[in-house]
Amino acid sequence: MATAVITTKAKERRSGLSYWMDRVLRETERVATQFDVDSVHDLRVALRRCRTMADALAEIDPDPFWRAPSWKAMKRAGRKLFRRLGDLRNVHVMVALVKGLAPEADPIRGRILETLADEEERCRVTAASALSGFDARKWKSWRGTLRQRASLVRPDGLVAQALALERLIDARTLHDHARHHRSAAAFHELRVGIKRFRYVVENFLPHRHEDWGQDLKRLQDLLGDVHDLDELWKYVMKLQPPLSAEERSRWSQAIKTARSEKLDEYRMRIVEKNKNAPISLWNVWARGLPQQARVQSAALARLRATARALDPDFLESRRLGEFALELFDALRSANISPVFNFPDSRRLFRAAATLRGVGKNMGPKANHKAARKIIRKLVPPPGWTANEMTRLGAIVRYQRGAEPLETRGYFESIDPAERDQILWLAGTLRLALALGTGGPAEISVAGVEKTTETAAIVIRVRGYVESPKSAARLVARKHMLESMVRRPILIEHDTLSGLRNGLTEQS
Repeated sequence: MATAVITTKAKERRSGLSYWMDRVLRETERVATQFDVDSVHDLRVALRRCRTMADALAEIDPDPFWRAPSWKAMKRAGRKLFRRLGDLRNVHVMVALVKGLAPEADPIRGRILETLADEEERCRVTAASALSGFDARKWKSWRGTLRQRASLVRPDGLVAQALALERLIDARTLHDHARHHRSAAAFHELRVGIKRFRYVVENFLPHRHEDWGQDLKRLQDLLGDVHDLDELWKYVMKLQPPLSAEERSRWSQAIKTARSEKLDEYRMRIVEKNKNAPISLWNVWARGLPQQARVQSAALARLRATARALDPDFLESRRLGEFALELFDALRSANISPVFNFPDSRRLFRAAATLRGVGKNMGPKANHKAARKIIRKLVPPPGWTANEMTRLGAIVRYQRGAEPLETRGYFESIDPAERDQILWLAGTLRLALALGTGGPAEISVAGVEKTTETAAIVIRVRGYVESPKSAARLVARKHMLESMVRRPILIEHDTLSGLRNGLTEQS
């Protein structure tokens, strides 16, 4: 057992961001001495791993302006080198394809290889220039900070599973598109989608990678071969002088045959054989990731990781978020408004309470506006839509500050039901924050009771400490919710009138 644990931890270290950033530095030293096939490929792999992990981690921990270094800066630092090495790598791949497709006696093979030799020399010069412009010292200095940010995603954890599920859904969509259209562009996009899914699994889900890695790599390689054959045919058609009709037909047939073999193997491998019946690998992978109710748990875990990354007062925000959710549940139990029973209301409110502090580093006055901007740029987690993320940002935006005007700006153009939902949830969050800010950790909402024909709503809380300052804040913060409920809201707390349970209405 101990050996298995050590082996797993070693694999996790080898798949981490710091490992691949160090690997980039080692490979740049090696490729500088010889731009051979293996060294160019290995450096491109290391750079691609860093870039792919940066894309995934930026969804969890985005790059507001105060962040330095950032994921974008890291990607930008290696972009030119990655592209120039890619040009050289493409030449290497085409050389291997040409040698495999045609016998040595084929005169066209010789023409192509001679042309590719000249192209390789040109690409080697531009790659060397890009390598000399790569700032290895800066890259090394970023390692510690970016590694710390990457630690938000625990290997095999729920956040990592959410990232993998996003990539799986994207890749499956591209598979369906390619199967329908069968174009070269569609199969290339599918290859990229599978590659992104594979890298997320390999870097963040080491246990799943043990089972899925071999299939994913082979599928990626097959589609990569298809793309390379398509590129080779474009290259052959540009040869000067042009091929004769007979030569063009012969090379076209050779490339088409090889391409069909690769696609046939892809179609065969995407279906896993077992004793009972064939199962699509898409379904195998989906079953190994969150499904149904766990999708929402994974989505919330991803949003919580973002809050942990960007909110400097995350622990306090989490305490206030728990109290806010308790207030939401109390209002829903009291049937204060049908909005609290909308299918997505509790999920939106919980996410808003979680993310409310992500803009605090922008300053005390505009942090709610900054939070909305950050949220609007987040990639929707699994099970969420872009529209829900927009509403989530609006709820966080109006947790404080001036109340929105329903006939201006964003609210003027949205559905009235969505507008009411935002106002109800933002008003509830405002009230919860007014009650909980600066109070003891054990503040909670008492039981709920509601009667009819009343002139006021009374919310009973435990642990709320009233002072002139908190009373003034409470009067201002409860106004939005009072406007929605269309009656006064009175707060009774244990320090004044004991612990009678309930949310009651008074004439």
